[in-house]
Amino acid sequence: MNILNKYLSIIILSLLFLNTGFCQLRQGTSLVTLEYSTAYNIGKTSDFLSKPGWAGFSFSYRTFVKNNIGLGISAGWNIFGLEDANGTSQFMYNNYNTTITGPQARFINYVPLYVNASYFFSNSPNSAVIPYIQANVGTVYAKQRLQLGANLIDNNNWHFAVGPELGFIFNIDRNSGIILDGKYNYALSSGTAINGDASNAKSFFNINLGFSYRR
Repeated sequence: MNILNKYLSIIILSLLFLNTGFCQLRQGTSLVTLEYSTAYNIGKTSDFLSKPGWAGFSFSYRTFVKNNIGLGISAGWNIFGLEDANGTSQFMYNNYNTTITGPQARFINYVPLYVNASYFFSNSPNSAVIPYIQANVGTVYAKQRLQLGANLIDNNNWHFAVGPELGFIFNIDRNSGIILDGKYNYALSSGTAINGDASNAKSFFNINLGFSYRR
């Protein structure tokens, strides 16, 4: 009888422990983040404007559909700008590829709007660090401008876009934390390239840092 009571006690304590851990994992039903966002053009987009975009922000909202799986939405804004006293640019003018050298300025604004699916390697508020991976799909509005003296050439388009994301949440307490993440964005070709290229695809990388709150 004593042995039976001993095993029953162990089983009951184990169930209580598992139930407590499950409740901790289930405590956060949603996650909200607000981040300062930096951006870096990649590939041919970098040929147009290679200077990093230091102005930007990112917002996201996720709902946990399972212990470690979240579905959500995200939005952001990144701004690039470069003034060149003696730059060289190619652009289309009256269906001709034209090259001009002289004072000029280049600008790009990105507005990514994504739906996403995330996998968190731990969703316990007791974890000091929670790594996660995320798949993003949606659209990016790209506002591109080339300024040559008083002349402005604009190229603004909505692009279908996809991108993977990797991040870490450093918990401050059971509900709040600091989030650090990196995201690659690939916006498929849309419209006509400002320099006459066959493809008007855009690609850029984000490094974001901010705050997270779960409830």
